[in-house]
Amino acid sequence: MDLGAGTGILSRQLLAAGARVTAVEPSVSMTAVMAQRAGTWPLTVVNAPAEETGLVGASFDVVAAAQAWHWFDPLRAQQEAARLLRPGGLAGSALELHRHLG
Repeated sequence: MDLGAGTGILSRQLLAAGARVTAVEPSVSMTAVMAQRAGTWPLTVVNAPAEETGLVGASFDVVAAAQAWHWFDPLRAQQEAARLLRPGGLAGSALELHRHLG
């Protein structure tokens, strides 16, 4: 999951690497750009805030935020990320996850 996905820069990189991606972004105009740029890649786009995605819990192996964490309510976004992660999943900034996953 790409939280605060914006126009999908991280989402497209993850898709290119073979990941299945759900991009969460509250801005309808941003998600329109994201969907257009994603082309035919299987990108799921959800218009919702990071703090309350409305998605099914324990559904994701990774929850990342590329450059948007400073826009979130930190406690609520952390709680939502924890709710969304499968057991053993990882959450953090894109840079932190890159360091961890190599």
